[in-house]
Amino acid sequence: MMQKAMAGLTSKPSADELNTLKQQVIAQGTVEGINDSFLVSVGIIIVALVLALFIKRAKPAADKDPETAPQAAKA
Repeated sequence: MMQKAMAGLTSKPSADELNTLKQQVIAQGTVEGINDSFLVSVGIIIVALVLALFIKRAKPAADKDPETAPQAAKA
């Protein structure tokens, strides 16, 4: 990235210009890193949402012994 930025220069840059260029490269790299991490998190969220759609609700087990079954089930 630094070589691409320096390709347009016609003379050797001064120390101030190099420092400014370095700061710009760091800022651009930081923004691109944040964008990439956002895209990865969106992908993980989409996978989690799809998997959440397949979660089934728990049903209480049927009591096979009529003596221990609740009264409402006997009626």
